[in-house]
Parts: sequence; structure tokens; C-alpha cells
Amino acid sequence: MPHDTKGKSKQSSKKDPRHCDCPKCVYNTEPIPYTTWLRHQCQLEREVEQLGEIQAGASRSTQASGSGLGLQSSRDQGEAQSTWSRFHEPDRGDNEHTESDGGHSEHEEIFEEMDTFESLNAHLLSPTGPPSPAGHPVTIIPPPSPTPFIPPAPTSLPPDNNASEQLGGTEPVDQGGEEFTDDAEPETRIHISREDKRITDRYIAALKNAKLDDSGLTLQDIQRLRNPPANAKDLSADPSLKYSLKYYLDTLNASNDTFTSVIKTSSEIQEEQGTDLEFLSHWQTKNRIMDMASIATIKHHMCPEGCIAYTGPLKDLEQCPTCGTSRWNPQKLRRGTKAPAQTFTTITLGTQLQALYSTPEIAQQMRYRRDKTHDIQENIPPSPQNPNGPPAPDRLEDYVHGSDYLQAVHEGEINDNDILLMLSLDGAQLYEHRPSDCWMYIWVVLELGPDRRYKKTHVLPGGFIPGPNKPKHLDSFLFPSLYHIAALQNEGLKIWDASMSQFRLARPVVYLATADAPGMVYLSGLVGHSGARGCRNYCEVKWRHKPNGSHYYPNLHLPDNYHSNQSPNFPEIYHTNLRRVLKSSNDFETVRKETGISKASLFSGFFMPLGVPGVFPLDIMHLLALNIPDLLIGLWRGTLKCDTKAGDDIKSWDWVVLKDTRDNKVWTAHGKRVAELSKCLPSSYDRPPRNPAEKLNSGYKASEFMVYLYGYLPALLEGILPTPYLQNFYKLVRGVRLVSQHSPSIQNLREAHKCFIEFLTTFEQIYVQRKISRMHYVRQCLHTLWHLAPETMRLGPPGIYAQWTMERLIGIMGGKIALHSDPYENLTEIGKEICAVNSLFCKYPSLDRSNHPLPHTARPLAHGYTLLHPHEKTHFRIEHPAEQAAYNEYLQRIHFNITETTCTRHARLLLPNGQKVRTAWKEDQRADS
Repeated sequence: MPHDTKGKSKQSSKKDPRHCDCPKCVYNTEPIPYTTWLRHQCQLEREVEQLGEIQAGASRSTQASGSGLGLQSSRDQGEAQSTWSRFHEPDRGDNEHTESDGGHSEHEEIFEEMDTFESLNAHLLSPTGPPSPAGHPVTIIPPPSPTPFIPPAPTSLPPDNNASEQLGGTEPVDQGGEEFTDDAEPETRIHISREDKRITDRYIAALKNAKLDDSGLTLQDIQRLRNPPANAKDLSADPSLKYSLKYYLDTLNASNDTFTSVIKTSSEIQEEQGTDLEFLSHWQTKNRIMDMASIATIKHHMCPEGCIAYTGPLKDLEQCPTCGTSRWNPQKLRRGTKAPAQTFTTITLGTQLQALYSTPEIAQQMRYRRDKTHDIQENIPPSPQNPNGPPAPDRLEDYVHGSDYLQAVHEGEINDNDILLMLSLDGAQLYEHRPSDCWMYIWVVLELGPDRRYKKTHVLPGGFIPGPNKPKHLDSFLFPSLYHIAALQNEGLKIWDASMSQFRLARPVVYLATADAPGMVYLSGLVGHSGARGCRNYCEVKWRHKPNGSHYYPNLHLPDNYHSNQSPNFPEIYHTNLRRVLKSSNDFETVRKETGISKASLFSGFFMPLGVPGVFPLDIMHLLALNIPDLLIGLWRGTLKCDTKAGDDIKSWDWVVLKDTRDNKVWTAHGKRVAELSKCLPSSYDRPPRNPAEKLNSGYKASEFMVYLYGYLPALLEGILPTPYLQNFYKLVRGVRLVSQHSPSIQNLREAHKCFIEFLTTFEQIYVQRKISRMHYVRQCLHTLWHLAPETMRLGPPGIYAQWTMERLIGIMGGKIALHSDPYENLTEIGKEICAVNSLFCKYPSLDRSNHPLPHTARPLAHGYTLLHPHEKTHFRIEHPAEQAAYNEYLQRIHFNITETTCTRHARLLLPNGQKVRTAWKEDQRADS
């Protein structure tokens, strides 16, 4: 195309040098000529379009012939490699500054794109909608009723005569003054630059072509993965090793000196008895366990400030691109030695999965998903609305009953050779009074049944990110673990299936990836709960902010076409908006605000059946047990921050009923009442809540909040909380109880969804009252309730993918920290030890004493019942006439004739379902003492 040489001037922005944001110029900070910039933008446009196609079709891999694996075809891999090869080796030649002139206005049409958003939105938001494939919205049809429930439109809310108190708009309005902040809800927005976005794209590109040979594992570890042994070593042939292992495992929670003392005593006994058995030392035993368990770890360098990890495209940098800190230890560097200033460890998953199939017993347990899926397919028919679709169960017992899973199986995305996994990420403060932030993640093996997958012997630590600062580029830390998974998907994981006595190829699949709100921002690449589109499920509801404020709140001013009975989790809309973000340059901040997307998710770099954002579920542990209690109790106690600058007055809060005054200690008396109820709570309800007036701000547990808020308060607030607020609270409690069941029915979920909608709409009417000063009452946790029932239909009962397991493991590992001078390295060693012991138990189940959980004083009975200690040593004579009559009547009923009214009393009875029944014999003694 000929160049237009006329009209040259410095006013022509098209001819001026420009800063380029393409992957080739990721390290170039200088402007480049316009012609070079234009060529890069055209090339980037083509790559973005190809990336969108790759990510949108991430769950449509071609089945590999002969192995039954859904691996990516060589043609698809070739396309991905050609698309992304330029990200690995930037062409520095394109950055040379050359003189050129001309307009190139015709090239602007290259960036034009068909905007089908409106038609797509109208189609997907229709009441019926298309059939729901994996990751698509789930439509909940309301239960039939003479007057179906319809959420009130904004116009039906009670008007407010104070014009200055009307809700703010969706755009900031500068009215002066300082921004009001609600400190109770932490900031979760992450600030991602265009360079961060480009680096993530390069990480995604590397995952597309992952290989075990490039994963950082040693050759020995790779050989173990590719050629696992068919049978574990026979321990009976080496009694010295066998008993050393037993002593090590028995003293696992004790010190090394304890192990040494036990070994010394045992050696003395052996010597006295004339036997010759030499035990291994603690160090020798630990090394043998690591070798027998085949735990493979990868250690990488990281920024000592915790900003980034030197992995993938950042592996060759000499200093942190975020803070500029040197990669190397400065003291050793001055002596001429290059040693990393900080490292972190990744515990790879492949050999641990192989161990789960190494014995017939555990391998049979790993068939749970396969057998359960076949049972559902054979016994549950499709829905009448979709007769050719997947089964439609009317009750959800596990994730295998979720609509997304059944749809993925129906379409062939998930097969019998897959090993489904759930990643769970969280950060922990190791010490209360000093900065000690540490991030970690675990793997939950979904192939096991729900009665086994959450036990600590089957939960697999994946990696630890040292603090004390939280990581700024989490993708760089997760990359080694996800690269390992992607490499195993591309190559296949060879396992010895002891239940079938044969080798077969398996494919590890990340089915779900969960975290709390701050962690999910890093995983999903969305803007977080304080952004203009802060919904964790990426729905289309626009959030609002206060004037002169930047924190957005999900106040219920729903669009006219928003269908409240549908979970608007639309991958199509997400990928359309993602393409806008990927090709944005100077308008990145604007596009991020409009789309709610900061970057592409690292999880889009390899095969996942649910895709992005469907792979990211809700977390009811933080939602129901922490966030909502914090909001409601703060309202009822009057401790929620009052925005007096916007005209609010705490004296107008007629819902404050749990606040101590000079004349009436309501909160103190309420706390004592809660503590008194502890002796009335059955053990099946977990731990009883402590006195909230004393312990609420000092480590009140999530399980305590659950019992306190949804168990005690509906009764304790009766007659105290005004009727409108109490009835509103009852709606929430009813919905939570329905959706929190082990196996809720579809009808339960419809009712729960209706309860949540009524709770949310009424909440704004009676608490917020359309006042700007009260917008911060409506937090993300309330908005998430809109999605809770639909997401349960999509993925199964929410307790299955909640953060309870992650939090529990953090508590277990944190309690084992003994080296307080370097807790992060100590925690890493603890995680490696847990993985090694778990793998050892899989290979040698006889070493696992937890398989025999009953104490030695237990007295098993028939049909799964067990009498538990304490037991009465002598016979007890029944003397009270009423007790004698009842006892004799019982004996006659079971056809047992005896005249002597004596018995032996036992304190507790273990039921087949795991609950314990306690007798008044010992409970009364405990109460009296």
C-alpha cells in the first residue's frame, strides 16, 4: 500500500514513535517507529484471535487412539506451537528504529470485530435458554405455585424522599472529601500491568507444549514416572527396615530424640534376648521413606521479597522485574558465589498418583468415580426436556451428580482413564504477632469417595510459597505444578493398577480449582470483589459505588433482562471479553474495568473439562461461616462502620439489639446463654460455640459460627430482633440449611434459591433503604447467595469443594512447626514428609494404624455398634421400681428372661454412622463436677 507523504507534522500521532505492548517488546521500554508498531499490532491481533479459539475450545480435545486418553491432537499442538513460538524468543530485530512515514488508516479495519454480545446475551438470558453444556449456566425452574415468586424491580422498592440519599451510579462522581472504606471487608483487587498480562500469556503458551523432559525433574524421577514398579518391596524380607519404619511412624509427631530413645530401648531388649536386629537411625529411616515413596520435588529461585518466581519465561532474569531486588544472595555474591537469595519448593503429583493404584485395596477405592458414574448412567434417565442428554438426578450426593460433570461425561470430555483433581489454595499467617504470610496449595483426589478423599492420608500438599510478603505474581509460583500436570496430560501417566493387575495410561485432570476471595482473584484473573464487575461467577450484574469512591458494591438494581433463576456464568461472554483484554494496549485500564478481567487465567493453558471460569467454584466455608456472620452480627451489635459523612446515623439503626448499654448488658447476657447451651448440643453438630461476648474476636472458629448463626440465633433472637429483620433472617437460615445438606434434592435447591432471593431483596429494603450511606452493607457475600443454589446444581453439594480441607491441613502443618528461625523451610519439609508418609501408607497399608481407629478398650457389638470407655467394672443393681419395670419390660421384649435386675453400665455407644451416644451415668457426674 502506498504511503501518504503529505501532511507531515508533529500533530500526526499515526507517525510518531509509540510504545508497543506486544509479547515481542515485553522487555523494550523505548518507543518504536509507527510502521513497526503497526506490524506488531496486526500480528498480535491474529494471535489473540487464535488464542481465543484455543481457550474457548480447551475442553474439546481429540481422543488419543489406542490409549483412551483425551489428549490434544498433534495438529492442535502444532497450531498452538506456531501461534506461541514467538513468545519464547522475542524477535529483537523488530525493535530496530527505522524511519518511515505514512498514515496506514486503512489498517484500522483489521481491528474491527463483529459484536454479537447483545444477541448472545439475550439468547443466554432467556428463561428457557439453550441446553447447558459443561461450564454453562444452570437454569433452576421455580416450584409450581399459584403465584410464582418474582424478585421486585427497583421501582417497587419503597421510595426515599431524601434525594441526596439516592443510590450512586455506576460511574464515579467527584464530590470532594475522602472515600469511605469498610475495613471489615479486605481489598482483593490485584493491580496487574500490561507487562504482567503479557507474562501470563507467555506462561500459558509454555503450558500448551509442556514436556516432562523440560519440567525440572531429575532423570531418575522422570524414569520413575515413565516406568513405575509393578509391585512394592516386600518388607517381611527386611525386618530391620520394617520395624524402623514402624518406630518412625509411631513417633512421627515426636522429636528425633524420642525416636532415638525408642530405638535404643528396643536394641537393648534385642541384645538381652540374644537376637540380632540392627535398627536404622532417624536420618537413615527418613531417607528410606522418601526413596520408597518416590516423592519428587522441584526447587526454584524466587524474589526474596516474594514478588515473583524465576520460572518459565522469567527463569533467566537476574533481578526481580517488580521490585528490582537481586536474585542472588548479596553476601555470597560478594565472595564470588552465586547462591539464590530465596527458594520455594513444588511437590510434584505424578508419583503420588501412581502410589494410589499400587495396592489392590487402595486401587479399588480409586474406582469410586468410575463405578458411580456407570451406576448413574444405567439407573437415572435424562430429563424430559432433553431426552438425548445426560442423566438428570433429582438428588445431589456428590460432584458426580452435578450437571456439568454429567454433561462432560456425556460429551466424552471425561472418561474412565481420567484422574480428577481439585486444587485448593490459601494463605496463612503462621504467627499472630509478626508478619509471616505463607501461601500453600493442596490436591484433593476426586477419584476417591467422599468418605476417604478428605482424610489427611489422601490429601496431597502441592507447594509452599514463603513469605512474609504475599506473592505479587502467583502464576509464576503455580507454573511448575501446572506444567507438570500439563506434561502428564500430553504424555500420559503410566500406572500399575493393582485392582486390574495391569499397566494402563491415565490422564490427570484439574476438575476444580478453589480458593478464598483473595486467592481466587489470582487464579481466575478477574478484578476481585471491589471492582465494577466483582462477581466471582462473572455474571452480568453491574456493581455500584459511592460518590467519589472506587469500591463497588453489588446493590440489587438488577437489569430488566436479568433472570434471577439462572446462574449467569457464561464462558462465551467471558472469552469475548477476554479477547478485548488481550488485545488492549493504551486502554487496558478502561477495558479491565468494563470487562472485569485483569488477565487470562493460567488454567486456560491446558485441558480442563469445565474451562474458565467454570472451573472456579464457590467457597461456602468463608461465605456462610465467616463473611455473612461478620456482616449480620456487626449489624445487630452496631459495630459495622457507620458512614456519618454521607448522612447515616447509628441512632436510626433499629436493628441493633445485641449491644451492651450502661443499664442493660444484653450482649454479655446473650454470650452467657450461648455458653450454657453447649451441654445440650449433640456431638454430631461439631464443636459447640463458645461465649461470643468473650471469644468472638479471639479465634472464633468457622464451625462455631455455623452452629451459632444458623443453629442458635433463630431461637435466641426471637422476641429481641424486630419482626421484619427476624423474618428476613429466617429466610437466610432456611436457605442455608437446605443447601448445606449432604444430599439436597432439586426441590430443596429451588426452595433455597427462592429463600435467598427473598432474603436479599428484603435485606436492601429494610437495611439499606436506597441510601448511599448504607451501600457498603451489601457486600459480595450477599451477592454470592444469588448463585449458591444454581452452582450447587452445576457442581454438586458445595461442601465438597469448600475450603474446610485446606484450612484443616494448615492447622495440622502449622502445629508441627518447630524451627521458628526458618518456619517456611520447616513447613516445606513437613509437607514433603506428609506426602511421603501418605504414599508409604498407600504402598504398605499395614503400616497405617489409622485403619484401626477403635481404642483398645472398645467392645465391638453386632451390626456396627461399639461400646466405648469408660465401662463399669462391677455389676450395677437396679433398685428404683420404675427403672426395674422398664428394664424387665425391655428384657421380655427381646425374649430374654432373667429375674436378677443387674447390669453393667457403659458410658458411650458408637453408632454405625459415626455418632456417639452418651449415657446419663457419666454425663450427670461430669455436670455435677
